[in-house]
Amino acid sequence: MDSIKSLLTIITYLFSLIAGLVTALWAYTKYVLERGYLPPVEFSLTGKKVGAVKNGNIIDIKIHLKNVGSSTLIARNIRIDIRYILAEDETLKFFEKQSGAGRLKFPESVIKDAGIDPSTLIPIKIRKNERKLGYWMQQKHRGFLVLEHDTFVQAGVDQVYTFVTMVPENARCCLVWCSFQYAQNLSSWQDLLSKISRKFGLIQYTLKHAVKEHTIEDVFWIEDNVQPKIEPDGQTTHTT
Repeated sequence: MDSIKSLLTIITYLFSLIAGLVTALWAYTKYVLERGYLPPVEFSLTGKKVGAVKNGNIIDIKIHLKNVGSSTLIARNIRIDIRYILAEDETLKFFEKQSGAGRLKFPESVIKDAGIDPSTLIPIKIRKNERKLGYWMQQKHRGFLVLEHDTFVQAGVDQVYTFVTMVPENARCCLVWCSFQYAQNLSSWQDLLSKISRKFGLIQYTLKHAVKEHTIEDVFWIEDNVQPKIEPDGQTTHTT
């Protein structure tokens, strides 16, 4: 009888220990790795024409990284790509490939107009790391580099980054694509803990998924700015 009680005590202790370890793993994953290490971000952008000079339209792109988490966001490799449709494009076309099926084609590209290879636009930390530099050059990259260095955004702050560029005067509609990456790199044991957490169903993804580039797109029509005009009677009208 005493041996059965002892066995039950041991089993109860083991279950309590396992439950405690799983709870500790869940808490570490959720509050240290997921929320503290990779704070949630509201990622958005806006674009507008601000004026025209000779044969070009000047456009202003605002990139918003709003940190809605409780820890500081460290972002790197913020990139932007602007494509556009010309007034002379008589027929709009869709992409035919499966990955882009149903998406509208914007055939012209600002980075192609500038004659720049996106892979040559390399963040400072990558340039200083010869081992990563070779790997970087072998990958496909898109768009201009908004910042060469890492940037930080404090919790609760909506940080705005401005990118001013030009499209031809006959451009009518712009598609703006933007991406960023978390600067944090998981250590081997942190990566192992995240994988174990996923196996137990504590999270639905590995944290390596989270450090891949995050992307957004927005589209805007290019038209003349509407300027307010004050009439002598004090009424406000708008002229283009």
